Amino acid sequence: MFEIQPRSKQVFGYTESDHVSKERAATHGRLFATVFDSVFQMLGPDTEFIEEVLRQVGRRHRTMGIHPMLFPYMGKALLYALEQALDRKLTHRETLAWEEIYDAISSELVRHILSDV
Repeated sequence: MFEIQPRSKQVFGYTESDHVSKERAATHGRLFATVFDSVFQMLGPDTEFIEEVLRQVGRRHRTMGIHPMLFPYMGKALLYALEQALDRKLTHRETLAWEEIYDAISSELVRHILSDV
């Protein structure tokens, strides 16, 4: 994420020109993955629960100062991380599926970041 959009470093207390160690970047990556893992673990008939979790995460992102313009870069970072973890390129079909999942989750987060309540 930091390589794709250096301005994202500011969210974590760095300046754009700061070097972020691989260990620190990996820590932030694990937090990012944890959100997705949590959402996947909650999939099922109880959509109200997952909606509440996404609302809370969106509000937390708002208090952290995460701007919605960063979300497209986070989506690209997700695809990159998946390819690195799998040690291969994603197929076109896999890419489209992950983009759809990411768009659904991120649009809910952004909606809550921008909401007044």
